[in-house]
Amino acid sequence: MPGILFFKMKKILALFVTVLAAGNISFSQNYTFDPSSKQLVINLPLNDSDFKGIYFKNVSSSPLTLNWTLLSTNTLSDCMFGMCASGNCLNGIPATGTFPILQASDTGWVKLHCFTGNTPGTNVIKILVGESQKTMDTLTFIITVSPTGIKEQKHKLSFDVFPNPASDKISLKLQDQQVRSGELQVYNLSGETVMQQTLTNGSIDIRSLAPGLYFLRLRSGEKLYSTRFLKN
Repeated sequence: MPGILFFKMKKILALFVTVLAAGNISFSQNYTFDPSSKQLVINLPLNDSDFKGIYFKNVSSSPLTLNWTLLSTNTLSDCMFGMCASGNCLNGIPATGTFPILQASDTGWVKLHCFTGNTPGTNVIKILVGESQKTMDTLTFIITVSPTGIKEQKHKLSFDVFPNPASDKISLKLQDQQVRSGELQVYNLSGETVMQQTLTNGSIDIRSLAPGLYFLRLRSGEKLYSTRFLKN
């Protein structure tokens, strides 16, 4: 009888460990996730961007401090990602970090600003979030890039900026022809618009921008161009 009981307990423990390794159980009752699956699927076309995330809520009555650890990245070579940790937006996805303190009933998030390139395929990013190394949940971001994504792709084209990186001014170029006019938007890794103007001469003064990675969109007639550049 003791041997049978031991065998059953061993099977239950093995099953429990397997489920935990899959990241399907939240170790802590102090916070919940939205979506509860802790998985986010994003479908994007080529040369586009998006800013989405997974949210967590402090359901305890005390302030909560959560940490993150980058578990794994399997990404396309010309896709770029920036992470926002509850409003603290960062260049890239740091290996480890701490979220701002989350008060009772408040909501925080892990958001990724995704910028796709010219290569179709799938990106998978896994980030551990929890109160300590022993109480971590796995958040999974799956970003699929295809020539015909969910967003409208009519007349969408990529173009070049030069020099890149740049410190004071960049020029725009498409198929060896200078882009001369259009409505221009520049936004940062958190998705905030930091510059908006009418382009009239094919160049942009970027001296007012802080150093970092930026994304640029230019609408000229029915055509929409997008690219990225680095301010140093």
